Amino acid sequence: MPRGWSERTNRSRGLRGARGENVAERSIWADRFLAACFIEGAVAFAGMGYLLFLSVATTPGPARVVAGGGGGTWFTVGLIGFALICVLGCGLSALFYHYVEVTKGVPYTGWRNLFAWGHLIAGVGVSSAGSLLAAWGGLNAGIAALPASSGGGGQNFAYIHANILGPLTVPLAIMMGIGLAGFFAGGFAYFTAWWATVKRDGGLLRAKKAPEAAAEPAK
Repeated sequence: MPRGWSERTNRSRGLRGARGENVAERSIWADRFLAACFIEGAVAFAGMGYLLFLSVATTPGPARVVAGGGGGTWFTVGLIGFALICVLGCGLSALFYHYVEVTKGVPYTGWRNLFAWGHLIAGVGVSSAGSLLAAWGGLNAGIAALPASSGGGGQNFAYIHANILGPLTVPLAIMMGIGLAGFFAGGFAYFTAWWATVKRDGGLLRAKKAPEAAAEPAK
């Protein structure tokens, strides 16, 4: 056996671990979440390009909506939520799945697969739609609240909440509930898979001993 060969090398090449268990050479869930992250990133790029166009070609621009506060706060919260939860969180989840399925050697099967689908579709997909809906409503509310002299609608808060933001509250609440259920499903499946590997390897307080390297043949 060449010098430096280790169980970790075996795992990364899809071979067998020290105990002879089959080790996945790839994580299908890491690939799925990375694909979703690329899609979310493309949506974010297109959205930022559209907001830049609005800033240059229209009045009032998104900057005035952010500065105006009020209903326009929904716009800011929606964009931040989409960037952090849906783009960054999706990519980070891919690392978690890779760690469990490849590094720890526990591929997802059975009910964990179903929960992972819930994480991807409900947690990432529905939460993304909710964040974008909140941003869209906040943009319209912020424009409506600005004075007519600045290109806004000159509307009061009662009109804005009754006609723009109010109709969005129930759909957003439903989307938030579905998204939370998806994140809980993904987190629960991940925790049980990770905890199974922790118990297999001796717990959190005892480090697993590395397997002894085979003796090199005499030259």
